[in-house]
Amino acid sequence: MLQALRTQLGLRIPLHSGVRANLGKNMENLEFLRKLQELGVSFCMSIPSPAGGETHMATPEELVKFPDDPIALYASHYGVFKSQYLSWANEEFSVRCSAKTRKGKRCKAIVKGGYNVEPSRWVKLTGEYCVIHSEGLE
Repeated sequence: MLQALRTQLGLRIPLHSGVRANLGKNMENLEFLRKLQELGVSFCMSIPSPAGGETHMATPEELVKFPDDPIALYASHYGVFKSQYLSWANEEFSVRCSAKTRKGKRCKAIVKGGYNVEPSRWVKLTGEYCVIHSEGLE
């Protein structure tokens, strides 16, 4: 079916089944995706979020790069750096207190307003303290 669609569109581009394609194949796939977009095809994908997933309308350029680095697309969707996205996800979408306990370990409490937040909010709240450790700081 895809080959028929490619022929109908006037494209002689083979479908590539490998997850990692070389640059030449990516350019061919990009041409095909752009042609589909011109014909009104939209590309939507789910981006992980605290609520399970957010819909992202992907561009052909994003789709070609996605198999090689999905985290870069996720971070870009939220407007944060890749390292910030990974830290946010590793912290289970919540901002942990920056204080150390008496035993020298990081406090595991969540800062006020820091539960299940979007990455941009996580970035803003990072470095803050929980209710217990913020006492006397104000």
